[in-house]
Amino acid sequence: MEQHNPMMQGQPQGGGPTPRLMIVEEVGHGEEETTLKSGQKRKNFVSVKNLPFHLVVSIVDHMNAEGQRILDFQSIAIDTELLYDTPDGVEKPVAHLKDKPVFFKRSNESNYPDSIRVECRLKVLTSQHEHSLFRVKVKGVHPFTGKDLYPPLAVISSPIRVISKSEQAKKKPEQKKPPFNNLLAEHIGRIEKRQAEQEQLIQHLLAQAKRARKGPSPFSPALSQKAGDRREGGEASGLFFANAGSSSSSSSPSSFTSISSPQSFIKPTDKPNTDPSSTTPSSTPTASQNASKLLTQKQKQKKGELHWHLINFFELFCSMPPEDRPSQIRKVVKHCSPDDLALFSEFLDCLGGALTRGVEGASGCTCSPCPYQLEVDKISAFYDVVMFSNSGGEG
Repeated sequence: MEQHNPMMQGQPQGGGPTPRLMIVEEVGHGEEETTLKSGQKRKNFVSVKNLPFHLVVSIVDHMNAEGQRILDFQSIAIDTELLYDTPDGVEKPVAHLKDKPVFFKRSNESNYPDSIRVECRLKVLTSQHEHSLFRVKVKGVHPFTGKDLYPPLAVISSPIRVISKSEQAKKKPEQKKPPFNNLLAEHIGRIEKRQAEQEQLIQHLLAQAKRARKGPSPFSPALSQKAGDRREGGEASGLFFANAGSSSSSSSPSSFTSISSPQSFIKPTDKPNTDPSSTTPSSTPTASQNASKLLTQKQKQKKGELHWHLINFFELFCSMPPEDRPSQIRKVVKHCSPDDLALFSEFLDCLGGALTRGVEGASGCTCSPCPYQLEVDKISAFYDVVMFSNSGGEG
C-alpha cells in the first residue's frame, strides 16, 4: 500500500517556499559563555541530567502563494535525536544500546502560533563523554511509519552541557576570606574586652569586701597602749589578729561558748559604751589615723570595759576550727617581742588568779565541780608550752 507523504499536500508545482522548522525559545537550567579555539565567544545551554527542559519549535514558510497552508503540526509527527557538538557541524549521533539518550514529550500548548512545545530529558553527562557538548535534533516524521519526511524537515538546538546537579549551573562566587592578620587582631580584641570586663568585676568585688571589713578591731589599740606605744595601732592589731582572717568564720563547739555573752563577765548595772564619739567614722581614713583616734577614744573609756575586749577575743578564738587554733597561736607568738610575751604571761596570771579567787572578789568558786577549771588548766599548760618553746628557740 502506497504511503501518502504529508509534505506533498498543497505544495505548489514549479517550486516555491519550502517549509522548515525553527527553534524560537529554549527554556533550560542556565547558560554559560565559552571561547572557541578561533577566539570567538559562544553561549552554551546548560541542562541537568534527567530534569526536563523545553524547546519551542515552530514551522515557517508553510504558506503558498494563495495563502493556503501546505504543512502544519496536525499532519506530521516529530522525533528527537541526540548529537555531538562537532566543530565542523557534521551530525554525529550519540551511540546507545537499548535506551535512547534523549527522552521527549510533545505538547501543543505554546505561546507562539503554528508551534509546539517539546519537553526533553537527557540521560547522559558531559563528563561521561570526554566533556563533549551535545545538541538535540528535532525532526518531522511520518505519523504512521515514523520515517523521516522528504524533503527533510529538522532543526538542531544550541550546544548543551549536561551536568549532574543543579548547583553546578549557578555557581556562587566564593567569598574571599579575610587576611590572617585581621582575624588575629579581631580575636585579640575580643580577648582584651573580656579581660577588661573581668578586671572591672574583680575591682568591684574587692571594693565590696573592703567596705564589709573596714575599721580595725577596738582590741588592738589597747594592747598597743599597754606595750608602751612601741608601734602604731595598725601594727598592734596584727598581734592577735594577723592570721585570724584566714580561719573559718563559722562557730565551732568549744567550752568558751558559756562565756561568749556579756552577762557572764559584767554585772547587771554595767552598760556598754554608747558615746557617739567612739564610733567609727563613715569615711575611710588611713590605718595610722584610725589607730590614733582609737587610742584617744580608749583613754576616755572606763576601766570596767575590759570585758568587752575579752569577749571579742574569746569569740574570735571560738570561731576558729579547733584543729587550726594551735597553729594560729604559734604564728602569733612567733612574731611577738619579749615584752609582748611578758604581757601574755601577766594576762594568764591575772586570769588564773581571778578564776581561783572568784569574780568580783568572791571567796572562791562554789561550783562543784567548777566548769571552767579544766579549760583554764588546759589553756595555761598550752601557753606555757608555747612560750617556753618560743623562748628556747630564740635563745
